[in-house]
Amino acid sequence: MNKKKEDLRLDTLFSQVLTYRQSEHFHSFMNHIAGLTKLSPYNAMLVYMQRPGAGKVATALQWRNLGAELKEGANPLVILRPFGPVEFVFEEGDLIPETKPIELESIFEIKKGEVSKKEIYHLIDNLKGRGINVNFVTRGANSAGYTTPSHNNNHISYYQGNCRYTIQRINDIVINSNLSDAEKFATLIHEVAHIYCGHTGDYGNSRLPWDDRRSLPKNECEFEAESVCWLITQRRGIDNPSHKYLAHFLNNNECIPEKISIETILVVAGKIEQELETTQKPIESLILSKSKSK
Repeated sequence: MNKKKEDLRLDTLFSQVLTYRQSEHFHSFMNHIAGLTKLSPYNAMLVYMQRPGAGKVATALQWRNLGAELKEGANPLVILRPFGPVEFVFEEGDLIPETKPIELESIFEIKKGEVSKKEIYHLIDNLKGRGINVNFVTRGANSAGYTTPSHNNNHISYYQGNCRYTIQRINDIVINSNLSDAEKFATLIHEVAHIYCGHTGDYGNSRLPWDDRRSLPKNECEFEAESVCWLITQRRGIDNPSHKYLAHFLNNNECIPEKISIETILVVAGKIEQELETTQKPIESLILSKSKSK
């Protein structure tokens, strides 16, 4: 998420290759990334850049375990590997046709259309380690949620393993408790996206893993947050209002907003997906104290 030391190189590329910033192509680009659910959004983008229109991808070993064989001379695609440099994957078009798994779609499919309360609260727990407190309150039908900065003297008690942390509280997210689970999920993702995209600032803490991008115009901020929300919910088969917002904008504008950072959208979406699925260490610069819990 951090680009303080240098510009995001991918955004430079997208600016030079104007095709990607045209609404029609951006929509196709995002749909492709949403469809490659077994890859992170960033790795799905790398596959798209190397082979537009690519289908399902897997490593050579993964294909072999499915009984598939690669064509002679098949060209690998490069993606990033967690905690390592790179990994090579092959697209389904590189398979010898008669060895291609018959039920390929079901093999790569993720469970669709359901929101787990456990998943929501797992993310909320991770957010505590980022100085973000989430509250569910009763609000009117026209208010889904919002984000506000916290007072400097506030803190969050956060437990991880056998450790108790006192974390500096920098943001409060308020979610309407009257929403359905799917709506709560989408609203939470949208508000977290605003923070991680830097729309709420870095509160003078240069060691936070996101930038201060408060100077970004409101339309650009909303477009980025809605795009992150759309990607994450689409990749889980969850209906949410983001697709209406994006469809309306893309259908009525030739290009996406000028100052949008496509790379930020992809990186933030991937980061939030990680926090939905795995336990993350708290941000070091926000830890006020740490002790063994009893």
